Amino acid sequence: MRLRQLILWILPSLFLVACEKSAPSKESASSSSDKEVSSPSRKGTLAKSSECLACHQDSFEAWQGSHHQLAHRDTGGALDLDPFADISLQLGHAKWTFTGGAENPRIEWQDTLDTEAASIDEQPPMAIGLDPLVQYLLDTGDGRY
Repeated sequence: MRLRQLILWILPSLFLVACEKSAPSKESASSSSDKEVSSPSRKGTLAKSSECLACHQDSFEAWQGSHHQLAHRDTGGALDLDPFADISLQLGHAKWTFTGGAENPRIEWQDTLDTEAASIDEQPPMAIGLDPLVQYLLDTGDGRY
């Protein structure tokens, strides 16, 4: 099982490295063949999984639906149905409510003792993790979560 997890972590990383096209040297640029090698369109950034699909069909299919693929995802799908099924949780004087189901997941927080504390009522744009722990992230502004 550990070997499979290790492979699922390493393979996508190798594909990202392998998919990036390096700048041709002066010698190879003049003698390059007519066949162009495809590469991600955003040099120096991570490739989208859809960009790897063209060259790595078998690996893409094995990765598709894996915990690794779903480890960092946007919210608002079937995976969010149960966690946002109108659940309330009271921890000390902090009250958390998770509503909206799969269509419109929302996190509400309020301090039940401090009436001046700013409450939260936000839609989490993304989640990290899958099973057994999922962390829903809230946008705090300036690209921070």
